[in-house]
Amino acid sequence: MCLLALVPLLAGGAAGQQADDLRAEAERISDELDRLSREIGALDEEYNATTIELEDLEEAVAFDEVQVEQARQAVTEIEDELASYAVDAFIDGGSLGDLSVLLEAEAPNEFDEATVYLDAVAGDQHDLVDRLGGAEDELEYELARLDASRADLESHLADLDATRSEIESLVDEQAGLLADVEGELEELVRQEQERAAAEEAAQAYARAQADQPDQAEQVPPLTDPPAAPVEPQPAPPTSPDPGGGGGSTAPPPSSGASAAVAAAQSVLGVPYKWAGASPSTGFDCSGLTMWAWAQAGVSLPHSSGAQWSATRRVSIDELQPGDLVFYYSDLHHVGLYVGGGQMIHSPQTGDVVRYASIYRTSLVGAGRV
Repeated sequence: MCLLALVPLLAGGAAGQQADDLRAEAERISDELDRLSREIGALDEEYNATTIELEDLEEAVAFDEVQVEQARQAVTEIEDELASYAVDAFIDGGSLGDLSVLLEAEAPNEFDEATVYLDAVAGDQHDLVDRLGGAEDELEYELARLDASRADLESHLADLDATRSEIESLVDEQAGLLADVEGELEELVRQEQERAAAEEAAQAYARAQADQPDQAEQVPPLTDPPAAPVEPQPAPPTSPDPGGGGGSTAPPPSSGASAAVAAAQSVLGVPYKWAGASPSTGFDCSGLTMWAWAQAGVSLPHSSGAQWSATRRVSIDELQPGDLVFYYSDLHHVGLYVGGGQMIHSPQTGDVVRYASIYRTSLVGAGRV
């Protein structure tokens, strides 16, 4: 991509046509890679949002387990009460056979036979049987709900893993194709530069002969072309004025916002990482904003959509350093505003945490932490 912008146009002919074809293919693959990168960004934030949902589901599962244990305890208590009734009845003149029928019953309907014996013992024995059946039903319901929750959890995890693997495979494939094409194009450019340099040297020699014919024999022919020019390297970005330079009248940020901006500046150059939220492994967009504000002691969810919900809406002309700026209709990208119309963000796969202008067509709004 950088190569396409910097290399000179090649001369006509077979080499030029081949270079044009390669350049067109490189541009096509580059566009496809950009499209996939945007798709990864959207899926990344969907992954983060689903992770939050799964965490909530885990809490629900834990709650279910508590409910199951409570229901089981209720069954045990009722069984103990029934056993106590049976023992009392037996002491009052019952039979071991009747006691066995009662204690070995495993379902509410089996207790129907035992109620004949219990009728002679106490007036609320039927209520005890009903309570036992209700507790067992509650236990079965909670167990079924727990199993369903676990199944949903496992299904979500499997889908996320499959989606992540599929997208990463597509990105690797497209990046490999682009590297191959740019490698071929770079070689063609080098060959063309050598050819052009040799031709220029020959023309210079011919001009020298024409201008000074009496000294022609003293001018040695140039056998080696001059070295190809070195491509200029882009200068590193300069840090914008965090106070909102460029004529901004926004008030100075709070101490928390200043800490968040400073934290984001400290990780410039850290690579983009799917679902990442650490300087040691990399950041995705919401992972960066979450981490930066965490350094200021503020907790944000790891999801751009959830961060939109967790912040107060502010207009773009009211932005202050530390505010969050959101992009795309599905809110799948977020950056940290640092002043002067600039943000720090983690753009996409293959990129790094860096400065960028906030002004782009996909900008949909801003939020204040």
